[in-house]
Amino acid sequence: MAENKKNSLVKTSVSVWLRLFFASLMCFFVWFSFEALGVGIFGDVTGYEIYQYDENGENPQLIVSHTYVDGEDTS
Repeated sequence: MAENKKNSLVKTSVSVWLRLFFASLMCFFVWFSFEALGVGIFGDVTGYEIYQYDENGENPQLIVSHTYVDGEDTS
């Protein structure tokens, strides 16, 4: 009887831990979705950067960095 009770306890605890893991994973995806949505809606374009790659298409180097000033056309 003690062995049966022990197996039942292990089975229940593993089930709880798996549910906790999946609930945490789902919470992460919901949080990440809201974060991306918030950045997309409330984010502002503050400027741009131009990079140039070497002959092999590797090692990008910053060529120009521009930050918009108030009233400048950002389109």
